[in-house]
Formats: sequence, structure tokens, C-alpha cells
Amino acid sequence: MSDQLKANSEGSIAIIHAHGDNINKIKKYVPKLEGKILGTTQINPEPYKFLHNFGGFTDGDRAVYLADHFHAKKIYLMGFDFNGKIGEYSFAENKDKKLKLKKLKWCEYLIDVLNKQNSIHYL
Repeated sequence: MSDQLKANSEGSIAIIHAHGDNINKIKKYVPKLEGKILGTTQINPEPYKFLHNFGGFTDGDRAVYLADHFHAKKIYLMGFDFNGKIGEYSFAENKDKKLKLKKLKWCEYLIDVLNKQNSIHYL
């Protein structure tokens, strides 16, 4: 987190995504952020004053939906493999591989839907 805290203190916006298994980390690190932050969630954000749901399901497609929401001119997908291989940074050894592959299929589908809706070319 030291890199993220430093980047935020130097002007980068920190995107904080809330879900059930990271609440303790949010409580620990958000108070240490000195700059701008944007809170996101996968649930209905209406009951929460500073949370937004930009769409998406997995971390990857949520990032694409966030970039699209803010009108990114280009979105580069690096490290995405929709052909059945789980990458080393997904920490697959700690996860249900069948479930992870299903999530990757949803990720691919949602990015494709967004691409078709907005005629954005994802590289």
C-alpha cells in the first residue's frame, strides 16, 4: 500500500472498492489517504453518500466500466487471458479454479457488451 499512499499524496486519485472481505483494510488505509478518493461498490450505492457503482462484475471489467464512465479515449487490456488460463497474479492456487474461469467468462462478456454499446475499441 505504500506505493498507493504515495501516489495519492502526489495527486493520483485512489479508487477504493468496498466488498465484504476488505472492510478491515479499508478502515486501516482510507484514513491514511491524503488526496482525492473515489469509492466504488458492486451493490446498490444509494444508501451510501460517497459510493458509486459504475458496473461490471470482476475487478478487470469493473476497471473497464470505470474508465468508460469517465470517457477514456482508449482502454488497454493488459494481462487479460480469456482463453482458459488463469494468470499468476490472480493467485489461483488459493481459489476455486472452476469458479475463477466462470468469472473470467463474465468479464469477457461484460467488456464485449460495453464495447458493442459504445463502439469503443479495446486494445
